[in-house]
Amino acid sequence: MELTLQVAVTSAGKGKAGVHWWLIELGGEASRESAVTQTVKMKLEPVMFSENGQPVELLIDAPEAIGERRISGETPLDAAG
Repeated sequence: MELTLQVAVTSAGKGKAGVHWWLIELGGEASRESAVTQTVKMKLEPVMFSENGQPVELLIDAPEAIGERRISGETPLDAAG
């Protein structure tokens, strides 16, 4: 299994300056925005351990490993077609 995480940080700034006199206003405005994205990919492999702490082989796609019995001629649900 592969897990991909993306984290984005956005910062924004805005500035305004001017002069206000009676009904007249003079001024300017500036703004800035930036974003940084970090991506982390991890490959995860399941591991099982016995009661005494020894690693045990894990067969994920073997029906017998999970106690499933197949009837002769039966098509599995995950089979293509």
